[in-house]
Amino acid sequence: MPLAIKAFYLRDWRGKTKQIRRFSVDDDVASSYTYLVHKLASVFRINRPCFLRWKDEDGDQIDVSNDEELLEALSKLAGETLKIYFTVATDDSSSSSSSSSGSSSSSSDDELLHPGVVCDGCERRVVGSRFKCVVCPDFDLC
Repeated sequence: MPLAIKAFYLRDWRGKTKQIRRFSVDDDVASSYTYLVHKLASVFRINRPCFLRWKDEDGDQIDVSNDEELLEALSKLAGETLKIYFTVATDDSSSSSSSSSGSSSSSSDDELLHPGVVCDGCERRVVGSRFKCVVCPDFDLC
C-alpha cells in the first residue's frame, strides 16, 4: 500500500506556508531520504537543496537528513499520512548573513571552510556548518 504524504513548502521555519501538496510513494521507496527529496523537488518544481522536518507527538519539529531519521518519522505514523515540512536553500540568505556581520565574518568564514568536501545535497563546497551521516561512509551536507 502506498504511503500518503502531505508536504508543506515553507518560506521559512517560522511557518509561513508557500504551498501544500499531497502525493503518495510506493512502500519500497518510502524509507529512502534521497528518493523523498527528489520527489519533493519534482512535485514542487524546485532545483535547490531541501531541508526537511516532521512534527513529533510533542509538537516539536524534528530534522530529517538521512534514511534513519526518515524511518523514525515513519515509525510514529501508525497508518496515518506523513506530514513533511520543508524549506529550500537560498543564495540570498547566505549572502545577506555574511554582509550584515561586517568584516569579522570573512575570517570566521575562512575558518569554517572544509577543504575538499562537497555537499552531497547541492554539490557545492561546504562552508560553515557541516553535517555528516553516521551510517553512510561518505555523505556530507552543508
